[in-house]
Amino acid sequence: MSGLPHILLLRLWLVGFLGITGVFHATPGQGQPVGQASEIPQKQRALWEAAKKHMLAGAPRAALPFLEKLVTLAPNRAVFRLELAYALFQTGDDERAGYHLVLARSAALTNSEKSATETILARIRDRKNWVAGYFLNMVPQSNIGLRTSQRAITIGGLDFVPTPPEAGAVLGLGGSLTYLPKLGRDLRGRMMISGDFKVSETRAFRDYTVRGEAGVLWQKDHGRQFGFGASYEIRRVADRPYSHARGFYLRNL
Repeated sequence: MSGLPHILLLRLWLVGFLGITGVFHATPGQGQPVGQASEIPQKQRALWEAAKKHMLAGAPRAALPFLEKLVTLAPNRAVFRLELAYALFQTGDDERAGYHLVLARSAALTNSEKSATETILARIRDRKNWVAGYFLNMVPQSNIGLRTSQRAITIGGLDFVPTPPEAGAVLGLGGSLTYLPKLGRDLRGRMMISGDFKVSETRAFRDYTVRGEAGVLWQKDHGRQFGFGASYEIRRVADRPYSHARGFYLRNL
């Protein structure tokens, strides 16, 4: 980063800092360095370039060994400690990130570095371990009961006259709530409950499903995740118990 014009350094910092939008992991392409590292000794330049390459590629976990080595070699160089704290923040390691930010804050920082430090500290305080979502829709249907349009059907040699198709509407609503407690570096527990409810004036068309999941989740660079756990689901149709299911799930995103 040495030798770049000051205005370009400032733009890189702004782009990188405004890219901190994920709750538990970094978004690819949003890991731009937050500090200014001018006049880096030649011995440390290769480590810094490698760390910067991974950060710009949205891979903070890959950058950590290089940044940790830089902080060990030059503990008083604030830019290295700031970049390490930023990478730790992106991986969800808020405790270690806060520790390095507090240490960096005691050094002589530029105004932009001071702003980045205080803002990331505020984000750490505000960050939650909960994720929630919901949906709501109204679906008019010309054949709400999925009935046949045939006027007569034959079963076992007997003729039957089915009830003709009926128009109607179903109100769909549901949502999910997920709790992700931190268990270790890149490892979180995962507990989720979700519901999917189809509501209708006609009891026969009501369909309610509730699902619960409990397991663990590993987070990787580039937004990748891997997890597994147990699941349980119950379903009611027409206001009566319809089914229940126990099983296991596997996530590889």
